[in-house]
Amino acid sequence: MKRVTAIATLCTLALVVSPFTTRAVAEDDPTSLSMQYGDGTHDSYSRTGDQYFFARGLEPLTGLVVNVWNITEADRSLVRRVAFHPPVGETLGVGAYEGANNTFPREGQASLSVYAPSRACGLSNTDASFEILDLAVAAEGWVQRLHATFSAPCPDGTSLSGEVLVQNATVPPPHLSVSVDIDPRGSLVGQEATVYARVSCSPVPTTIFLNYGMSQRRSSGQNFQLTTDCPTEPLTVALPQSAQIGRFRGGPAVADVGVATFDPLWGENLEFFFSDEVKLVPE
Repeated sequence: MKRVTAIATLCTLALVVSPFTTRAVAEDDPTSLSMQYGDGTHDSYSRTGDQYFFARGLEPLTGLVVNVWNITEADRSLVRRVAFHPPVGETLGVGAYEGANNTFPREGQASLSVYAPSRACGLSNTDASFEILDLAVAAEGWVQRLHATFSAPCPDGTSLSGEVLVQNATVPPPHLSVSVDIDPRGSLVGQEATVYARVSCSPVPTTIFLNYGMSQRRSSGQNFQLTTDCPTEPLTVALPQSAQIGRFRGGPAVADVGVATFDPLWGENLEFFFSDEVKLVPE
């Protein structure tokens, strides 16, 4: 009996961000984010093969989060984050928000949170401000357009400021789906059993982390891990394992495969679980 479940966590959405300007959002905005600091330095990020930009609108629109991630095969780290929240009970919209704090919104007080390791000041004050100049959010918090500026004094007397421009497609892209088709026939050589699975991802390829195991009536294998590419066309992956309790024998067994991955289009951490019956054939 095949079982498939899926869980999505940490939903953030793809965005396009451009450097400091005062113009309206245009379709030709370059993909980048810039922040200026009180010491005269600044940061600038461009969307490359390793950097992803996401914006998430909280439904109902009680806040909006902009994230910059660095994503490689060896690393997935948050580089920058800016979060805008209106006062409690209000909906985020076009307008200026003065006297914001850096923790949580309160009645009559908005919040501005900036994450920039080793660069951002503590913002432990109520003098931050931001202005939403343009905003359009579709279903599921998909940010179609955003133009926002922000600034805050720092406890050391310096300050930071920034501007974000977002221009996304009107129609949100589909969420990433992962398929793991477990072959009904597995092999058994001595005490090592191998199950084969065809993996594929849609609509874009990505990397997946597999946590798998197998059980029989009087035996079970420990969990094994494997990181593999997940192309849009099915790729056959061998999942070797040995019994931790008892011993594997030829005959029916149940193979379980857990998948963890990251949706590069929506900025979601995803988890899937697949389970199916297999027959181990001694070789």
